[in-house]
Amino acid sequence: MKRIIKVCCLICICVTGILAQKAEQLPTIKRVEVPREKILQVSVLRPDCPVRFEDVHFYTGIEPSGGINSYRLRNIGTKPIRSVEVYSTNGAGAVYVNKETGVLMMPGQLMPEFVCDDCRKDEVVPLTDNLRKKLDLEGPMGRIIFLIVVKVEFTDGTKYSDEKTLNSLTDYLEELDNMLEKQKQQTVKKP
Repeated sequence: MKRIIKVCCLICICVTGILAQKAEQLPTIKRVEVPREKILQVSVLRPDCPVRFEDVHFYTGIEPSGGINSYRLRNIGTKPIRSVEVYSTNGAGAVYVNKETGVLMMPGQLMPEFVCDDCRKDEVVPLTDNLRKKLDLEGPMGRIIFLIVVKVEFTDGTKYSDEKTLNSLTDYLEELDNMLEKQKQQTVKKP
């Protein structure tokens, strides 16, 4: 029985080591910051929201890898914050400030830049004319991305929630998208 336990422990240690090495070997993706005249990020700031976005950027991969939001959050309220839930209309939601670690966002504090865990090893390179052409980052604005603070949990247990605004915004954007799609279809049908 002791031998079986030792073998199981040895297997667990080996598997853990292999998984840790694979996690560290995430590929580095080269990204460029998308010009604001091409993709505009709009930070929705409600008057009663205790968190403000700062240093907002949008990056895209040089090779097809999708875009990512990057931003910092500042507690502009009067209470320490335990967690913040952010939503982006490009599909990237995030919970900022981890409840489990006990890290708090104190009043006035500016939190470090937020990027997704898989993107932390990415390298930002300058946007050259060649990359601008390759990535189709020329021409008129192609998209607007809204960032909104959906929920905030304070250390005293109270909460801020703006899900109504989020729901209204997503409904409106969906309706607008449908209208634009109909407009395109009507334009194509005309000789």
